[in-house]
Amino acid sequence: MMADAEILKIELNPHVFCMLRHFLESIRRAANMATKENAAVTWDFITLHISYLDEALSLDRRALSIQARGIPIPCQDIPSIPAH
Repeated sequence: MMADAEILKIELNPHVFCMLRHFLESIRRAANMATKENAAVTWDFITLHISYLDEALSLDRRALSIQARGIPIPCQDIPSIPAH
């Protein structure tokens, strides 16, 4: 899955790009939890997340200078989402 590959790239530096990682983890979990019964709503959920990836990346880029000073914003407030 493409989300897995992108998450692996981000994990090389776990203290940055936290919002992007959160969105990608959410996409991955939704895809992993999809069934025939919930396929339509799952696809809508994933599509919505994909549409906000640029916004997540923009926020992460704005946070880089703060994170460089050792302040873990927004990483400290964004939970990891397990794959399953």
